[in-house]
Amino acid sequence: MNDHANDHAILAARARTLLAAGRPAAAAPLIASLRAALAGTPELAELEARLHLLEGDPAGACAVLDGAIAAAPAAASLLLVRAEARLRCDDMTGGLADAAAAVIAAPDRADAKAILGIALIDLGRAQDALACLDEAVAARPDDPWFREALATAFKRLGDATTAARVLADGIERVPDHPGLRNAAILLALSRDDAAGALALAQAARRDGAIDAQGIDLHAYTLSLLGRTEEAVEVHAEALKMTPEWVGAAHV
Repeated sequence: MNDHANDHAILAARARTLLAAGRPAAAAPLIASLRAALAGTPELAELEARLHLLEGDPAGACAVLDGAIAAAPAAASLLLVRAEARLRCDDMTGGLADAAAAVIAAPDRADAKAILGIALIDLGRAQDALACLDEAVAARPDDPWFREALATAFKRLGDATTAARVLADGIERVPDHPGLRNAAILLALSRDDAAGALALAQAARRDGAIDAQGIDLHAYTLSLLGRTEEAVEVHAEALKMTPEWVGAAHV
């Protein structure tokens, strides 16, 4: 019995790792193999819901979680996943309620405060979001997702300077994260600072911290600066990396 339980724990841990790495196709068979052994448990509900989210099905995630949360209404992990799923379904009120309940259930969880902050931003309450996101970043200063959210809150409040500083500190702490670089470039563009955006894009390329979006943002900044031929060449690189990429200039 203990051996079986240990095997299930190993499989569940592996599934979590794959989900965190954004690999739903690899995680799906592991989760399927756990359904009989973990039927009716919060752990299985969370794994299945996270799989639905990665597969682009937030409604499916909610369907899995509704019954599980009814049975365990103070399960912070389940509340957090449903908060994210509801936000993706544009159910801002429901997402806020779940995030707030998760913070009450687990006040020390930084991710609960971060999701609550994001829900507040989405509801136009950026000032209220700051306290939550400040605490989340203080608890996990190297988390790029938390930093992007905090920067967004400052930007919504009209404080682009502090938003830029939050992102710059994040880039220094996590230099290989493309998302932080892209957020900094987009912030510079929103401030009509094409030269600054170009410098950020060039630094991202130099440091090897760039993805298809970052390359396309690089192309866009070149086009804004009148360097059309270079922009076309760089944009072609982005299309090779991700052919379906629409392009920053068209967003």
